[in-house]
This record gives sequence, structure tokens and C-alpha cells, in this order.
Amino acid sequence: MRPDLRTILVHAIVWCSFIAYEIGVAKGIGSTIPLGYFACFYLLGFTLFYFNAHVASPAAAKRKYPAVWVSLVLIIELGVYDLLSIGMDILVTTIHAGRLTVDIDQTDFIRGIWRGVYYLGLSTGYFLGMRSMANARKAHEILQLKLKGELREVVLENAHLRAQINPHFLFNTLSFIYNTVESVSDIASECIDALSASMAYAMMPPQHDGKIELYKEIEQIERYIYLNQLRFKNRIRVHMTISPECYMEHLRIPPLLLTLVENIFKHGNLDAPVLIAFDCLENNFHFRTENLKAGSLNTESNHIGLTNVKLLLQHYYNDDCEIQVEQLSNTFILDLKLKL
Repeated sequence: MRPDLRTILVHAIVWCSFIAYEIGVAKGIGSTIPLGYFACFYLLGFTLFYFNAHVASPAAAKRKYPAVWVSLVLIIELGVYDLLSIGMDILVTTIHAGRLTVDIDQTDFIRGIWRGVYYLGLSTGYFLGMRSMANARKAHEILQLKLKGELREVVLENAHLRAQINPHFLFNTLSFIYNTVESVSDIASECIDALSASMAYAMMPPQHDGKIELYKEIEQIERYIYLNQLRFKNRIRVHMTISPECYMEHLRIPPLLLTLVENIFKHGNLDAPVLIAFDCLENNFHFRTENLKAGSLNTESNHIGLTNVKLLLQHYYNDDCEIQVEQLSNTFILDLKLKL
């Protein structure tokens, strides 16, 4: 991450204070070394500091056995710094004297090592501090996300409770209306009864595997068709065939058949006959619909519904199912086969 202006300014102030302190102490004890000499060695030290903090140590810490790698990197950096420090000493002394001067002894190596340890200690402490702060920020962000997730769960739970309260009120109201109109209109009472049953089915909590009994899905489809028949004054010609095996209680299916039937009433020509067939044979389920397409068929919306059904089938059955859609000039045919 590129440092901002504030960070650069803070570093500059700290280093200027550090340099002023050291030069002040050196001059205070009578040192006559030129300031240019100090500048060269400070430049070398700062390079070691930032290279170790931002390049070497982070790279070593990411490897397996980071403690071993960090220690090895520090030793290599210290050796390179010591050699460069000796070389820098020879170069500065030669320039100052006007001739090649190589006057190196054991003290110079020890001084270079001590100075290198000094910079590497500061740099490693800086690196560990920055990493600790980064980990703390990450932990804080994770905590915030967790709290937001918990808050979202609470909101959803409250919404679920409100959703439960409203349907209970609605069911009680429908029951009151049913009892009121039962003696007045058989059709109205039957419509209310079918609507109440449909809503109860739609609001049933999902089972552990997300599937429902096939016969319950068929019953819901029958109620849906019945309500639409009332809505369109019984002018819809639906020819539905159901094999007796489809009512076996152990047969279960994801709730997707109603969506396919709804597509017929949304996008089909209801003035023409509609064919719906359910067939089961030894747990092999076959569902087929055929209807004329309406002139204002919204193919995009229809494709979205079919896409969702295909995704649901893929989730539950992988490749152990087959769904085919055939669109002729004015006819829509859907054929679904799967093993329950």
C-alpha cells in the first residue's frame, strides 16, 4: 500500500529528530567528522531499515517456518550492511583525503555490525508493529462484519415473526369470511377455502432437504387451476391426467411443478386447450405440458422462470434428470423426466 502524505511527514520528523540527536551528541563530544560523512551512512541505514521492513521481512514471514526465515534474512542483511558500511567508509575517507585510503581494522567491522543490528532492531520492531496494527484492523473489520451479520439475522427474524403474525390474522379473517358467505354462496365459500389452503401450503416451513410430497404439489396445482377457473368464469379448458402412482406418499420432489403450470397461465393462450400430464412408474416421474402461446408472450420472463427451474433441478439431481422445451410456431411443449 502506497504511504500517504501524513505518514511520510511523520517518518520525516522522526528521522530528522533522530539525526539531530545523534549529530548533536557527536559534536558535543568533539567529533570533527564532516556532515556529508554522516549523510552517506544515514542514507545506507535508512535503506536497510525500509528494505527490511517492507520487502525482506514481509516476504520471509509469508513462508513456511517464518521465524527461521526471518532470522536467516536478518543475518544476510546484517552481513551485506556491514560490507557496504566498510566500503562506504573507504570511499568517504578516500574522497576526504584525496587519495586511496584503506585503513580497516576489526573495530570497523564491529562498529558496522553494531550499527546494522541497531537499524535492523528498529526496522523489525516497526514491521511487527505495523503487522500487529494490520491484524487488529482486520480483526475489527471481521468483528464489524459479524455484528452486521448478526444484526441482519435479527432483522430477518423480526421480519419472519411479523410475516407469521400477518398470515395468522389473514387466515382468521378468511375463516370468518368463509363462515359468513357459506350459507350465501357455495362458489364464494369454496373459493375462500381453496385460497386459504393454497396460502397454508405456500407458507409451510421447508423440510430438511427442501423437498415436498409429490401429491401435495399436485393438490396445490389443482387448487391453482380451480381458482383460475373461477377467475376466468370456467372458460379455461384444462385437460389434466394423473396416474394413481403419483399419490404414493413416499414420492417427494422439489417445489417446482407449480412454477411450470403458472407459466402457462401467465404466457399461454387460455382460449385454447391446455394439456397437463403427471405420470409415475417405479419412481420414474414424467411431467408434460402443452399449450398454445399467447400473442404477447414475454419470452424473457418465461426464460427466467425456466432457468430457475433448471438450476433447481441441477442442484437436486445433477445430470439425473431431463427437461426439454420445444417451441413450435404457436405451441409450447415442456417435457420433464426425473427419478424421484
